[in-house]
Amino acid sequence: MKNTIKLIGIIAIIAMIAFSMFACNNETPDPCANGHAFPEWTAPTCTEDGNSLRTCSRCTQTDTRTEGYTALGCHLQSKMTQLYNLI
Repeated sequence: MKNTIKLIGIIAIIAMIAFSMFACNNETPDPCANGHAFPEWTAPTCTEDGNSLRTCSRCTQTDTRTEGYTALGCHLQSKMTQLYNLI
């Protein structure tokens, strides 16, 4: 009888240790472990800015650019049209 109680106690301790190990390893995996999924930058046009901030579609990480997203101005479009007409 004493051996049975000891055996039940040992099994209970082993079960608690195994459960605690499983609970600790049950963390949510990083969805961006292999890299973020940012959308493409949108290019600025003559009158509209491109995007300066984009967000990963798998997590909340953001990517910001500080140059090259402001509207280019109409003078660039007219120059490009002139070059295109030369071709």
